[in-house]
Amino acid sequence: MKKSVSTVYGVLLVIGFILMALSFAFTGKKNTSFAEDFRRIELQPDRVVEVSEDVREYYFDCNQMQSEFSELTFFSVHQCVEVYADGEQVYSLEKSSTVFGRTPGTGWNTIQLQEGVKSFCVRIEAVYPAVRDHVTRFYQENDGQMVYQTMRGSVPEIMVSTVDGAIGIMLLIYYVIARRKVKMGPGILYFGIFTLMMGMWSMNEAELVAYMVKSRTAASYAGYMLIMLMIAPFAAFLQEFSEVEEKYISNIICICSFANVVVCTVLHMTGICEFKNTVFCTHFLMACDLLYLLYVILQRYRARGMDRRVRVCIWGLVILLVSYAVDMSAYYIGWRRTDVIGRFGFLLFICLLAREATAVSMEKIDEGRKAEIYRELAEHDMPTGLYNRNAYDEWASENARDRETAIVTFDLNDLKYCNDTFGHAAGDKYIQDAAKLIAEVFESAGVCYRIGGDEFCAVIRHARSEWVEERLRRLECLERKYNEGKTDVPMRIAYGYAIFDEQYDKNMEETRNRADVKMYEKKRAIKAEERK
Repeated sequence: MKKSVSTVYGVLLVIGFILMALSFAFTGKKNTSFAEDFRRIELQPDRVVEVSEDVREYYFDCNQMQSEFSELTFFSVHQCVEVYADGEQVYSLEKSSTVFGRTPGTGWNTIQLQEGVKSFCVRIEAVYPAVRDHVTRFYQENDGQMVYQTMRGSVPEIMVSTVDGAIGIMLLIYYVIARRKVKMGPGILYFGIFTLMMGMWSMNEAELVAYMVKSRTAASYAGYMLIMLMIAPFAAFLQEFSEVEEKYISNIICICSFANVVVCTVLHMTGICEFKNTVFCTHFLMACDLLYLLYVILQRYRARGMDRRVRVCIWGLVILLVSYAVDMSAYYIGWRRTDVIGRFGFLLFICLLAREATAVSMEKIDEGRKAEIYRELAEHDMPTGLYNRNAYDEWASENARDRETAIVTFDLNDLKYCNDTFGHAAGDKYIQDAAKLIAEVFESAGVCYRIGGDEFCAVIRHARSEWVEERLRRLECLERKYNEGKTDVPMRIAYGYAIFDEQYDKNMEETRNRADVKMYEKKRAIKAEERK
C-alpha cells in the first residue's frame, strides 16, 4: 500500500477496534433464563407451527421427554427466542436495541426442564430473511453436558484459531526486529495483521466462545468488522510478496475495502441495513483478493518463470480456493462442520505463505549484511581503519556548504626517509600509529579520513576554533609521549585547520585548501626546527 493508503487503513483499523470494544461494553447479556437453576439425545418436537415466514413455534410434550435428562438445548443463528413452560415464559433471547445491531447473534440456548411442567413451547423468530430456513435441532442433556459437548466439538476450531493468532503475533514481532537489521518492505507487517485478524475472527466464531461470551450481539459485530478489515492487508501483502511492478490493482482493492468498511458500518449502526444483509459485498471483495492472487502469479511467472515463489503462490491459491469455497458453503448453506475444514485450509495457507515470506526476508537480511560488508570495504582504508578518500569525496559532494564545520588536515613528516632507511613495513607502522593518534583525539567528535598515502583529515561539525586548537595541543602531547625512547624515525604530524566561511569558501573543498595552506606552514616550521 502507498503511504496515504496505509494511513487510511491504520485509522480504520483503530476505529474498528474501538467500535468492537464499545460493542462489548454497551451490549449486555441478552439470553436470560427465568428459572433459578441451570442442568444428549436429539429431541423431535411434537408439533411445529409456522406463525409467519419469520416465526416458528415448536411444541414439546414433557411426557414424551426422557426423564433422566434435565436440560433442553438448541443452537440459534440470528434468531430471537422465547420459551414458555405451561404458558409461562421461562427464557428469552431478545433483539439488541443498540447501534451495534439488532441481532442476538449466534449461540447455544439452555433451558432447565422443571419438574411438574407438562409442555414446552419454543418460539423462534428470524431477525434476517437469510436465516428463515435455518434448521433448528433440539437436544436433551444433563447438567454440564452442554459445556462438555461444546468444548469437545470446539477443540479443532480453538486450536486453529490459536495457531493463527500466534503466527500473526510472531510475524509482527519478526517484522519489528528484522527491519532494524535491513531495509525491507512492509509485506511481513501486512501478512501479520491479516493472520492475527484471521485468528481473532476464527476464535470469535468458535462454538465454545459463542457459549461463553455474554454479548452475542457484540461478538457478531466484531466478527463482521474483523472479516472486513482482513481484505486490504492481504491484497497489500500479495503485491509486496510477489514483487510485481504494479500498485494500482492492489490499491483499488484496498480503497474498495475501506469504502466497504465505512459504508457498511454506517448502514449497520444507523439501522438502515445491517452487516448480515451487506456481507455479500465483503465476500465479493474476498473473491477479488483471490483473483488478484491469480493475477500476481501470472505476472511473476511472465517476469521470473516458474521460480520458488510462483510455485508457493500456486499451491497457496489452490488451498485458498478450496478453503474459500468450503467456508462460503458453510455460511450460505449452513454446513456447520465443513467450516472447520475451511479453517484448517486457511491455516495451511497461512503456514505456507508465512514460511516463504520469512525465508525471503531472511535472504534479504543476508544480502543486506553482505552489502554492508562491501560498503565497509569500499568506504574504509583497511590498513588504518579510517574512512578512505572515496568516503571523503562522497561527504564533500553531499555537504558542499556546511556551516560551522571544521576541516583539520594532517601530513606525516619523514615518511619517505622511514621507508628508505627502515623498510616499508616500518613506514606502514608509522602510518598506522599516526592514524591511531589522530582517531583517538578527533574521532569522538568527528569523522577521520585517510585521503592519501600520508595525508589525513578530520571533519568536525559545529566546531569552534578554541575547541579545535585544544584538541591539536592534545595531539602534540600524545605525539611526544609516543616518541619517548624511540631510536628510529620519530613521529612528527604536521597539521592545519579551517572552519567553513561563506566569505572565503564556495564549498568544503576550498575550506580544506585553506587548512592545507596552514598545514604546509606547520610542516615547514617542523623542518626548520629539526635543522636547528
